[in-house]
Amino acid sequence: MATVLVSVISDLVTDQRVHKVSQTLHEMGFEVVLVGTKKRNSLPLMKRAYTTRRITMLFQKGFLFYAEWNTRLLFYLLFKKSAILLVNDLDTLPPNYIISKLKRNVLVYDTHEYFTETAELYNRPAVKKIWQWIEKAFMPGVKYMYTVNNTIAGLYKEKYNKELTVVRNLPLQWSSKENSTPPVDFNFPTGKKILLLQGSGLNENRGLEELILSTPLLPADFIIVIAGSGLLLEQLQQMVAENQWQEKVFFTGILPMEALHQLTVKAFCGFSLDKPLNINQQSSLPNKLFDYIAAGIPVIASNIKEVAALVKQYELGIVLDEVRPENIAAAVIKLAKDETQYDRYKQNAVTATHDLNWDREKKIIETLFTKIITENNITIG
Repeated sequence: MATVLVSVISDLVTDQRVHKVSQTLHEMGFEVVLVGTKKRNSLPLMKRAYTTRRITMLFQKGFLFYAEWNTRLLFYLLFKKSAILLVNDLDTLPPNYIISKLKRNVLVYDTHEYFTETAELYNRPAVKKIWQWIEKAFMPGVKYMYTVNNTIAGLYKEKYNKELTVVRNLPLQWSSKENSTPPVDFNFPTGKKILLLQGSGLNENRGLEELILSTPLLPADFIIVIAGSGLLLEQLQQMVAENQWQEKVFFTGILPMEALHQLTVKAFCGFSLDKPLNINQQSSLPNKLFDYIAAGIPVIASNIKEVAALVKQYELGIVLDEVRPENIAAAVIKLAKDETQYDRYKQNAVTATHDLNWDREKKIIETLFTKIITENNITIG
């Protein structure tokens, strides 16, 4: 049976895109091995249909973390037999590229974002140059690539004259799974409406500070819940403590996919507040947006090209002219006052899931990998 060795720098627990792709490849008949990291605060990983492996990391962040990951992954790949190497994002590309040349593996690259223009590199020119060098050194030699939306595909087409397939990170159909996962008690105040912002990376320019600063402008029956972790988490918690908003703003930390979905379906609405301050964010289409749609809740979003287009196309909620506390609070109050429009947004989200779901999107993965095995004479089983 042909093996696809999938690697990603995340700890696998919350990475829905990589899980969905791995599950799709497993269903196609591949032997799938998914490799990620394990940090000191990583949650337990539930058993999956395919094989998972997490490399326990000594370093938890920064240059040494990336160096350790790439070095250890290189040696792991060197001694593992596989027909296809599927690499997720630039921070995992170098060892996969090297091994693909040494062992003549087929290399496939899934770029989740326009990596060299991410917010984390926005004010770090020296670090940004390193990642730009890595991209220029390795990406032009990759034959099979796909990404998350048409805008990013267009940027890479212009930069490297390469055609990238687009595979959006659309959600799974959760309805059949909800009863199989034990309910989670989040211990929020009873009788309150949840304003939710998911964030796999609670980092700069995501509208987090503005959301928290909207707290005193919101009606008394609303609370803000921020799910996830990241570089700004301690700063945000300090902001809440200094203003004595602990009964108004709550942080859940990192949640497993199933628990995050349970929280999302309970929310009054979901926020996607990334600011278009760099090329990556201008072209982003965040995973959380699709999670809100799958949960059937309205969206309050910043005016980013791909996000605004989707919200307007399906009439899913409100697009803000500018991410400011006053605008956020006004949008929430508008949703709360107009129950008819609120219900219409919820129904539109349900309708949108007929188009925006992984059962449709995974056919693109199936087509791409069918092409790969045909062109490289790979036998699945």
